[in-house]
Amino acid sequence: MKRVLFVNGCIRGKAVSRSYQLAQAFLAPMEEAGFVVEEVDLGAMCPQYLHYGNFAAREEKIAAGQLDDAMFDLARQFVSADVILFAAPFWEYSFPAVVKAYIEQVSVCGLAFHYTPQGVEGLCRAKALVFCTTRGGFASGQDAELEQGGRYLKAMCHMYGIDQMTMVAAEGLDIEGAPVETRMEKAKAEAKETAKALCRNG
Repeated sequence: MKRVLFVNGCIRGKAVSRSYQLAQAFLAPMEEAGFVVEEVDLGAMCPQYLHYGNFAAREEKIAAGQLDDAMFDLARQFVSADVILFAAPFWEYSFPAVVKAYIEQVSVCGLAFHYTPQGVEGLCRAKALVFCTTRGGFASGQDAELEQGGRYLKAMCHMYGIDQMTMVAAEGLDIEGAPVETRMEKAKAEAKETAKALCRNG
């Protein structure tokens, strides 16, 4: 049975988060197609970022090949997913820090990637990663260089060996007088079509 790993970085909470709504629009067709959804709620989990106090222990376990240690549970879950969905708001031109902390936790050499004489080689099972995000303003068109979250995830896909990265965004939602519902519905439709395309392509 195929699995979608839903990395929930919607720090405002499920009840009010527009990024969470967008993620649900993506997940509904996946579930209808028989995919099992596994959610990692970063707001509840608060994954630990790497620092002087924990980095040495992590490196020692990696060097000893102890990749079955509980320290790497998130990484093993990540690398075994068939499709990966990140959802998070546009936050200081990227995404909330808790998302970066999670990425540090799953980016384990020997699990998510390794190094060869030709350079880095990804080891993740997933062939597609989707990023659902919402923005109060705009970061597309002539302002596209302001958007760093999707660019970062695309770069990480290269390291993980994930061939396809798609970003679905609803933007301009906090502009006074903006047609928020219309913009959200358009993005939700795009999210659904993205999911359906992934289901059709296996």
